[in-house]
Amino acid sequence: MSWTKKIGKAAGGELRPGEQLVAGMFLQPAGTAGQMIGRGVGGIVGSAVASKLRTKDDGSMVSDSGTAATLPDKKVALGLTDRRVLVYGFGGLSGKPKTLLTSFAREALAGVDVEGGKLSNRITLVFADGSGKVYEAPRMNAGTDEFVSALGSG
Repeated sequence: MSWTKKIGKAAGGELRPGEQLVAGMFLQPAGTAGQMIGRGVGGIVGSAVASKLRTKDDGSMVSDSGTAATLPDKKVALGLTDRRVLVYGFGGLSGKPKTLLTSFAREALAGVDVEGGKLSNRITLVFADGSGKVYEAPRMNAGTDEFVSALGSG
């Protein structure tokens, strides 16, 4: 089952009248797959905010301010609607999105930088306010390509 469908089931009551879920993806804290991600943020979008991010002990980069600071350092499922980004907690045992943790306007997410790896992709969420948050997404069945494509076409 795709992440869009899984998130769609969880999102039922959170969607506003006329709002449509267009994509979803699963993210986990950087380093979860056992990779040491100590390299600088890659890609054009990621490098634009790299200087504003600090490095945590696990090598991941995080911003303590702005929209990035509202995102948890745990497994999450992101739902992209035609209006907003929905951030859900993730039920490890059930493998399903759980409670809506936060949401923000779609325009607040300026881009998603994807850097490929062996086990997982490094995902940098770059926000319009200049903040950023690094996660990773398993290479298989995370919904990353669909999410990035939908964000770019919206």
